[in-house]
Amino acid sequence: MYQEFLLNKSSKRVFSLVILLLFANTLFANHISRGKKIVDIFCQKQKLENLNIKTIKDNEILKYCHNIDIEDIKDVRAYLQNKRENNQNLPSIFPIPKDTRCPVCGMAINLYPKWSAMISIKDKKIYFDGVKDMMKYYLDRASFHFDRDKIIYMVVKEFYHLKDIDAKNAWYVIGSDVRGPMGAELIPFKSKDEAKIFMQDHHGKKIIKFDDITLHLIKSLRLYR
Repeated sequence: MYQEFLLNKSSKRVFSLVILLLFANTLFANHISRGKKIVDIFCQKQKLENLNIKTIKDNEILKYCHNIDIEDIKDVRAYLQNKRENNQNLPSIFPIPKDTRCPVCGMAINLYPKWSAMISIKDKKIYFDGVKDMMKYYLDRASFHFDRDKIIYMVVKEFYHLKDIDAKNAWYVIGSDVRGPMGAELIPFKSKDEAKIFMQDHHGKKIIKFDDITLHLIKSLRLYR
């Protein structure tokens, strides 16, 4: 009888815990949904989503959003955190289809796979021989006509481990003595610490983020061709 009582008591605890977890997940899902709506309506979405969710501060969120309060900020954080976690499953650059050529310079991508980069637009993948040409394609609206809002992912290979990483969350070293297929390159890293090590070892000039890359910057560094 006592064992049956303990079993029932244990079962009730498990059931209660399941209910609480389901309730918590529902609340979190609601926060994510509300956060997405806030970002879509009140925020500069692209600039906000490029920020590092691990270190982002309230005033940084407010910088890119207008007419939101503390509760709104919490929901925006929930949305950004969920988006970051989902972005861990990036589409792989490899395998690169045979005879694929960079739409900017015409170089065969398979000749230099470790430098490759990719823009994913729905079911279409566009490959590049390096970050520099990918950014030229992305930023030079006058020369390359496509809907930037339809981009799902921009993927680059980080330098040390050759793993695919989200281009918008990467750190880039410019002005180093390392050359890519088309000369001077933006060298991508997943962490700022690795970027610092590389910069020291290879005489880099500066570490920048995705939003810092502009056509003016590329031209001024003589990266633009």
